[in-house]
Amino acid sequence: MKGNLTIDNGNTSVKVAFYIGTQVVATNRFTRRDVRLLDRFISTYKPVSAIVCRDRIATAVGAWSIAQRLDNACDVLVIDAGTAITYDLITADGCFVGGNIAPGLGLRFKSLHEHTGLLPLVDVEGDAPVVGYDTLTAIRSGVLLGLLGEIKSYISDLKLSHPNLMVFMTGGDGKLLHQRLGIEEIIHYEHLAAEGLNRIYLFNNGNENR
Repeated sequence: MKGNLTIDNGNTSVKVAFYIGTQVVATNRFTRRDVRLLDRFISTYKPVSAIVCRDRIATAVGAWSIAQRLDNACDVLVIDAGTAITYDLITADGCFVGGNIAPGLGLRFKSLHEHTGLLPLVDVEGDAPVVGYDTLTAIRSGVLLGLLGEIKSYISDLKLSHPNLMVFMTGGDGKLLHQRLGIEEIIHYEHLAAEGLNRIYLFNNGNENR
């Protein structure tokens, strides 16, 4: 099979995907230290070319490409929830406007633990009431509900200036946050960076419609 390998070299993990044309055949994720899994992936699918990136532009291209197929009049907001959480805005005509970077979910829990004398390191799994009833739920609710509120605020504010807005969520914590938000209009797409990298590769080689 002649195809293309995309490698998204993130802050915590490496995400790889094998494409034939615009169709994704296989994906995998592993820690940056485990080179053996990358070697195994390459030896299994034998790509003839590869593209590597850790830039936010890859997820922007991926989201915009999908949005163009769904509704080409929509502006696009990409929320990439990894070690850091990024918010990027792309116009319907493909202009990358810019965005913001904030601490991700795990980083918020970790910073509370490491930069205070007594607060424990709390896991996201568990009860997260609106008002915490002990130290663990107070931290969990403060971090999780705070981040969910931040996301909702970004979406609400951007819709004032971009009413026809399509929102994508991706990244290691993307699925969890998407489920917790419960907003049907938000599209969760796990392999958004791979989609964008493959589109960039095909465009640069003049065969994006292949």
